[in-house]
Amino acid sequence: MERMFSIDRVDGVKCAMCGSNKKDDLFQKEGIWVTRCKQCHLVYAILDHDDHDSQNRYTEDYFQEEYMPQFSGGFCLPNLQRLYYNKVNDIREYRRENKMLDVGCAVGSFMAVARADGWRPYGVEISEYAAKLGREELDLDVTAGTLLDMDLPEKDFDVITLWDVIEHLRDPRSNLEKAHELLRQGGIVAICTPNIASVTARIIREKWWIYSPPDHIYYFTFRTLKRMLHETGFEIARVYSMGIDWDNIERNISSDFGKRLAGMIGPKTTVFAESRLMGEALYVYARKT
Repeated sequence: MERMFSIDRVDGVKCAMCGSNKKDDLFQKEGIWVTRCKQCHLVYAILDHDDHDSQNRYTEDYFQEEYMPQFSGGFCLPNLQRLYYNKVNDIREYRRENKMLDVGCAVGSFMAVARADGWRPYGVEISEYAAKLGREELDLDVTAGTLLDMDLPEKDFDVITLWDVIEHLRDPRSNLEKAHELLRQGGIVAICTPNIASVTARIIREKWWIYSPPDHIYYFTFRTLKRMLHETGFEIARVYSMGIDWDNIERNISSDFGKRLAGMIGPKTTVFAESRLMGEALYVYARKT
């Protein structure tokens, strides 16, 4: 794997969190450099303007071939509740007026479960195809577009969710600032994102499929996400991590000894690693201050 540690090649590309243009290039994926800011340690992909076109990425073909297969049981409520019960349970304590906005809601499957739990959910989705499907198949209030495009009343929502979304955003900081405007005082932004401080990221590094620019642009640890949240007006209310795919780790370790070691002791350490925020998925709930 080719590595380099020069900032000259990317002069002018600034970190979305601290504004520094001093960075260490880590590796290339799909011909795109993944780099780490030397000042705040945020990891991100360096994209040209043509590299990231979400509207063309999330087409009907994408949803039919990549997204929809997870709903093998269909859009019936019991099947959706099985997939999203924990997330709905996590936000229940933050309700006041029952108003929730789901950013990057896709077809609105999480919204459907939240509605059954008593929420009044609204959604925004960049794919016109997915938004239309949510409106027609699930009878949900889904708008095609981005959070930054939406004209909504300020201080109106109890909870704004970004489930597996923030890593895709071209400007995550501006989206968090917008969420802050739309939340009531004390309202919650709920985020799930891949965790590059996870055991998986530490062991197999760039082989982890999560490093997938231009689809995923930003790669967070709790430390970097916490800083961005604090700088946009939030304080941490709750954080936890979940999941380690030991089979994937074992497949991506080159030495036979390493494979055997991962297979023997890996699964036994999962609970401990998750408790130390080293699971693959990072869940962060932050309160508007």
